[in-house]
Amino acid sequence: MEKWRKALIAGDPVLPGLDGSLRQWLLFLLPLFLFTFSLVMVYNGMRGVLELGGFVASGGPYEIAHPAPGYVWIFPVFINVMVISMIASPTLGKKVNGPNLMSLSWSALFISLGWNFTEFGFRAVSTGWIICAVLFMAMGLIPLAVILRHYAREAEKNRDYSRTFSVKAKVLLQLVTTVSAVFLAILLFQRIS
Repeated sequence: MEKWRKALIAGDPVLPGLDGSLRQWLLFLLPLFLFTFSLVMVYNGMRGVLELGGFVASGGPYEIAHPAPGYVWIFPVFINVMVISMIASPTLGKKVNGPNLMSLSWSALFISLGWNFTEFGFRAVSTGWIICAVLFMAMGLIPLAVILRHYAREAEKNRDYSRTFSVKAKVLLQLVTTVSAVFLAILLFQRIS
Protein backbone atom coordinates (compact mmCIF):
# COMPACT_ATOMS: atom_id res chain seq x y z
CA MET A 1 0.00 0.00 0.00
CA GLU A 2 2.87 2.36 0.79
CA LYS A 3 4.26 1.95 -2.75
CA TRP A 4 0.92 2.91 -4.28
CA ARG A 5 0.52 5.90 -1.96
CA LYS A 6 3.97 7.18 -2.94
CA ALA A 7 3.23 6.50 -6.60
CA LEU A 8 0.00 8.47 -6.53
CA ILE A 9 1.07 11.33 -4.26
CA ALA A 10 4.74 11.76 -5.02
CA GLY A 11 5.05 10.22 -8.44
CA ASP A 12 7.42 7.51 -7.25
CA PRO A 13 7.59 4.45 -9.52
CA VAL A 14 5.28 1.65 -8.42
CA LEU A 15 7.99 -0.91 -9.11
CA PRO A 16 11.35 0.85 -8.82
CA GLY A 17 13.70 -0.42 -11.47
CA LEU A 18 16.73 0.72 -13.33
CA ASP A 19 16.93 4.07 -15.07
CA GLY A 20 15.31 2.55 -18.11
CA SER A 21 15.83 2.37 -21.83
CA LEU A 22 14.90 4.98 -24.42
CA ARG A 23 11.56 3.19 -24.91
CA GLN A 24 10.88 3.33 -21.17
CA TRP A 25 11.76 7.03 -21.13
CA LEU A 26 9.42 7.74 -24.01
CA LEU A 27 6.65 5.85 -22.22
CA PHE A 28 7.47 7.81 -19.07
CA LEU A 29 7.27 11.19 -20.86
CA LEU A 30 4.23 10.38 -23.01
CA PRO A 31 1.59 10.81 -20.26
CA LEU A 32 3.19 14.10 -19.18
CA PHE A 33 3.14 15.40 -22.75
CA LEU A 34 -0.45 14.25 -23.36
CA PHE A 35 -1.69 15.62 -20.04
CA THR A 36 -0.05 19.00 -20.53
CA PHE A 37 -1.18 19.27 -24.15
CA SER A 38 -4.75 18.37 -23.17
CA LEU A 39 -4.78 20.74 -20.20
CA VAL A 40 -3.77 23.68 -22.39
CA MET A 41 -6.47 22.79 -24.92
CA VAL A 42 -9.16 22.59 -22.22
CA TYR A 43 -7.86 25.76 -20.52
CA ASN A 44 -8.06 27.76 -23.75
CA GLY A 45 -11.39 26.24 -24.74
CA MET A 46 -12.83 27.08 -21.34
CA ARG A 47 -11.76 30.70 -21.73
CA GLY A 48 -13.64 30.90 -25.03
CA VAL A 49 -16.81 29.49 -23.49
CA LEU A 50 -16.55 31.79 -20.46
CA GLU A 51 -16.18 34.78 -22.79
CA LEU A 52 -19.53 33.80 -24.32
CA GLY A 53 -21.18 33.83 -20.88
CA GLY A 54 -20.27 30.36 -19.67
CA PHE A 55 -23.00 28.44 -21.45
CA VAL A 56 -23.29 27.52 -25.09
CA ALA A 57 -25.42 25.16 -27.15
CA SER A 58 -25.94 23.89 -30.65
CA GLY A 59 -28.83 22.16 -32.37
CA GLY A 60 -32.14 21.21 -30.84
CA PRO A 61 -35.62 22.75 -31.05
CA TYR A 62 -34.89 25.76 -28.84
CA GLU A 63 -33.62 29.21 -29.78
CA ILE A 64 -29.90 29.32 -29.11
CA ALA A 65 -28.73 32.55 -27.51
CA HIS A 66 -25.05 31.58 -27.43
CA PRO A 67 -24.03 29.20 -30.22
CA ALA A 68 -21.26 26.79 -29.30
CA PRO A 69 -17.88 27.50 -30.87
CA GLY A 70 -16.72 24.99 -33.45
CA TYR A 71 -14.05 23.67 -31.12
CA VAL A 72 -16.28 22.39 -28.29
CA TRP A 73 -15.36 18.85 -29.32
CA ILE A 74 -12.04 19.40 -27.54
CA PHE A 75 -13.68 19.13 -24.12
CA PRO A 76 -14.73 15.47 -24.14
CA VAL A 77 -11.69 14.42 -26.17
CA PHE A 78 -9.00 16.12 -24.12
CA ILE A 79 -10.62 15.61 -20.71
CA ASN A 80 -10.56 11.88 -21.43
CA VAL A 81 -6.94 12.09 -22.59
CA MET A 82 -6.05 13.85 -19.32
CA VAL A 83 -7.72 11.19 -17.20
CA ILE A 84 -6.09 8.35 -19.15
CA SER A 85 -2.66 9.96 -18.92
CA MET A 86 -3.03 10.45 -15.15
CA ILE A 87 -3.97 6.79 -14.72
CA ALA A 88 -1.25 5.52 -17.07
CA SER A 89 1.63 7.59 -15.70
CA PRO A 90 2.60 5.47 -12.66
CA THR A 91 2.53 2.27 -14.71
CA LEU A 92 4.32 3.60 -17.81
CA GLY A 93 6.96 5.34 -15.69
CA LYS A 94 7.69 2.43 -13.39
CA LYS A 95 11.13 1.70 -14.88
CA VAL A 96 12.37 5.28 -14.65
CA ASN A 97 13.45 6.28 -11.15
CA GLY A 98 13.31 9.82 -9.89
CA PRO A 99 10.74 12.57 -9.59
CA ASN A 100 7.70 12.46 -11.82
CA LEU A 101 6.05 15.81 -12.56
CA MET A 102 2.77 14.00 -13.27
CA SER A 103 2.29 13.97 -9.50
CA LEU A 104 1.45 17.65 -9.92
CA SER A 105 -1.21 17.00 -12.57
CA TRP A 106 -4.23 17.18 -10.26
CA SER A 107 -3.05 20.51 -8.86
CA ALA A 108 -2.19 21.85 -12.32
CA LEU A 109 -5.66 20.95 -13.57
CA PHE A 110 -7.62 22.59 -10.79
CA ILE A 111 -5.41 25.63 -10.30
CA SER A 112 -5.38 26.49 -14.01
CA LEU A 113 -9.13 26.04 -14.46
CA GLY A 114 -9.67 27.81 -11.13
CA TRP A 115 -7.71 30.73 -12.51
CA ASN A 116 -10.14 30.96 -15.42
CA PHE A 117 -13.06 31.06 -12.99
CA THR A 118 -11.25 33.68 -10.90
CA GLU A 119 -10.46 35.95 -13.82
CA PHE A 120 -13.86 35.72 -15.47
CA GLY A 121 -15.71 35.74 -12.14
CA PHE A 122 -14.27 39.10 -11.17
CA ARG A 123 -14.48 40.45 -14.71
CA ALA A 124 -18.18 39.63 -15.00
CA VAL A 125 -18.84 39.96 -11.25
CA SER A 126 -20.36 36.50 -11.19
CA THR A 127 -20.84 35.03 -7.72
CA GLY A 128 -21.24 31.53 -9.14
CA TRP A 129 -17.91 31.67 -10.96
CA ILE A 130 -16.17 33.11 -7.91
CA ILE A 131 -17.51 30.21 -5.81
CA CYS A 132 -16.23 27.80 -8.47
CA ALA A 133 -12.89 29.63 -8.39
CA VAL A 134 -12.56 29.19 -4.62
CA LEU A 135 -13.47 25.49 -4.82
CA PHE A 136 -11.16 24.78 -7.77
CA MET A 137 -8.25 26.65 -6.17
CA ALA A 138 -8.73 24.74 -2.90
CA MET A 139 -8.89 21.44 -4.82
CA GLY A 140 -5.57 22.31 -6.45
CA LEU A 141 -3.66 24.13 -3.71
CA ILE A 142 -4.32 21.72 -0.83
CA PRO A 143 -2.94 18.66 -2.68
CA LEU A 144 -0.08 20.81 -3.99
CA ALA A 145 0.92 21.68 -0.43
CA VAL A 146 0.85 17.98 0.54
CA ILE A 147 2.91 16.97 -2.50
CA LEU A 148 5.49 19.72 -2.05
CA ARG A 149 5.84 18.84 1.63
CA HIS A 150 6.42 15.22 0.62
CA TYR A 151 9.01 16.25 -1.96
CA ALA A 152 10.78 18.42 0.63
CA ARG A 153 10.91 15.52 3.12
CA GLU A 154 12.19 13.10 0.49
CA ALA A 155 14.83 15.58 -0.66
CA GLU A 156 15.95 16.08 2.94
CA LYS A 157 16.16 12.34 3.60
CA ASN A 158 18.00 11.68 0.33
CA ARG A 159 19.99 14.89 0.14
CA ASP A 160 22.81 13.43 -1.95
CA TYR A 161 20.45 11.68 -4.38
CA SER A 162 18.28 14.76 -5.00
CA ARG A 163 21.35 16.78 -6.01
CA THR A 164 22.71 14.30 -8.52
CA PHE A 165 23.00 15.10 -12.20
CA SER A 166 20.65 12.20 -12.96
CA VAL A 167 17.77 13.68 -10.95
CA LYS A 168 18.33 17.17 -12.33
CA ALA A 169 18.45 15.80 -15.88
CA LYS A 170 15.17 13.91 -15.35
CA VAL A 171 13.43 17.01 -14.06
CA LEU A 172 14.87 19.12 -16.89
CA LEU A 173 13.74 16.61 -19.52
CA GLN A 174 10.22 16.64 -18.05
CA LEU A 175 10.20 20.45 -18.06
CA VAL A 176 11.25 20.50 -21.72
CA THR A 177 8.48 18.00 -22.49
CA THR A 178 5.97 20.20 -20.64
CA VAL A 179 7.03 23.40 -22.40
CA SER A 180 6.91 21.63 -25.78
CA ALA A 181 3.38 20.40 -25.08
CA VAL A 182 2.24 23.89 -24.04
CA PHE A 183 3.71 25.44 -27.17
CA LEU A 184 2.21 22.85 -29.53
CA ALA A 185 -1.20 23.00 -27.84
CA ILE A 186 -1.30 26.79 -28.14
CA LEU A 187 -0.46 26.52 -31.85
CA LEU A 188 -3.15 23.89 -32.43
CA PHE A 189 -5.78 25.79 -30.48
CA GLN A 190 -5.07 28.95 -32.48
CA ARG A 191 -5.55 27.00 -35.69
CA ILE A 192 -8.86 25.42 -34.69
CA SER A 193 -10.46 28.43 -32.97
